[in-house]
Amino acid sequence: MTCIVFTVSRPPSSNKLWIGEGKNKRRTRRYKGWINDAGWMLNTHRLTPIEGPVVFRVFMPRPINNDGEWSRGKIDCSNFIKGLEDLSVIHGLIEDDSHWCVYKSSSEWDDTGTIEQGKCRVVITPIGDVA
Repeated sequence: MTCIVFTVSRPPSSNKLWIGEGKNKRRTRRYKGWINDAGWMLNTHRLTPIEGPVVFRVFMPRPINNDGEWSRGKIDCSNFIKGLEDLSVIHGLIEDDSHWCVYKSSSEWDDTGTIEQGKCRVVITPIGDVA
């Protein structure tokens, strides 16, 4: 089985996905807007879903400042995994984002220059049965 690869705009940080607590917990307006916009981008890829356990990898361009140097701002690329996993579940690319389906997830800075600033690339790879 082949892997799924797609590029979408960077989601809000995991700290900006939800508002409220308990029964009042809901998606933020920003998160709902991103899910809608990224969903349209995702639909143009015409991707084939993967059944069963997967490895979920996120690649983001290292932030740069106006001088073209790496930014020393405080951005944590692992804070963007959750929104991308949710998007993948909503659009049926993976069955779930719980421990039985996403066997492993990771995020990495990409210094190749192949990903635009403000976007991220997701690579979802099937792993077959996990013992």
